[in-house]
Amino acid sequence: MNPEILLVGSMPYDTVDDVYSGTASLAPYLNAIPDGETGARRFWTPYLPSRTFSGHPDLIEVSRPGWAEFLEEGHDERATDGDVNEHWPFKIKPGVTSLDFGSLHYAEPSLVSYRRLKAAQDRGDLPADLKFQVGIPSTDSVVEDYFPEREDWPLAKKAYQQAAFREIEQMLEEIPADKLVVQWDLAVEPVNLELDINPWRSETAEHPSEAETETRDEIYARHMRSINELWKGVPEPVELAYHWCYGTWGGWPMTEMTSLSLCVDLSNDVVANSGRPVQYVHMPVMPDADEAFFEPLKDLDIGDTKVYLGIIHHDDSDPNGFERRFELARRFLPDFGIAGVCGYGRLPKSAAKNIVASHEQSAALVQAAN
Repeated sequence: MNPEILLVGSMPYDTVDDVYSGTASLAPYLNAIPDGETGARRFWTPYLPSRTFSGHPDLIEVSRPGWAEFLEEGHDERATDGDVNEHWPFKIKPGVTSLDFGSLHYAEPSLVSYRRLKAAQDRGDLPADLKFQVGIPSTDSVVEDYFPEREDWPLAKKAYQQAAFREIEQMLEEIPADKLVVQWDLAVEPVNLELDINPWRSETAEHPSEAETETRDEIYARHMRSINELWKGVPEPVELAYHWCYGTWGGWPMTEMTSLSLCVDLSNDVVANSGRPVQYVHMPVMPDADEAFFEPLKDLDIGDTKVYLGIIHHDDSDPNGFERRFELARRFLPDFGIAGVCGYGRLPKSAAKNIVASHEQSAALVQAAN
């Protein structure tokens, strides 16, 4: 088992060039490199109300949080989660029957970052075969968070999916398809399913009791309807991937993971229902995971799709934590890549050095174990 590392997405750097130079030592272990989701993207989905939903002619801004100014152009984008702790809900205006979100503003920064990657590769700073990785929030993670009224979901979900697919098409106007990795990032879905309810922003909905009537099976089926559409916007030979995210808002995870059972179920379903190959799935792992936590991996049925396990914890209090998690995982899955549990964009820049070092050390331990 050779060490293969996935950088999940965001990194605590100020610029794309900082990301590329700061993670260059990990390049030998990477298939692709993200741009770190710098600037306003570091807070993940709040980028969307700031850039796309606010001011849209077909939407009503139900309330505007005080932190909105942090994500406006020209303002400080190094705000903390404490600053960004109030929701930003929207409604579709009455009478609107066709909705177009226009640009989600992922293609523009991605193209700029790809050019910076090519420049680094041309200088010999990064390997020429390193692919460019783009993370895009999934449909339900966006719509069910920012549109609390369920009557808005069908129209908003269709509009978001179409807009997300257009972002990928725009990237492919410049980025060669065989150099691009599209990773769908899903957080609302795993959190909903672990809690067996839809807790997201129900306090802003006119009918919050609707969320309480759904069974877990109904929540699972609803999310899978959206998830199983996502592959359609990623044409081959672009690499297709899924990150099962448990959220870092207020600290990871937003809800406890008792095992990898849900990640295995989601992975099995998404691969089985994909009309094209899925290159990898990412599953986070609790720092104190025991054998029972990893046991569901024995039910994994995803063919050649690679698994990256989030067994790297850069702030692990157990100095032998990585080795313990690694050995437990190998009992059920002999070959897998390694990663952190999520992106690191919400952490202070001072954490970057330790994050990279922990990935380097973990790769060395995997190599030594072979």
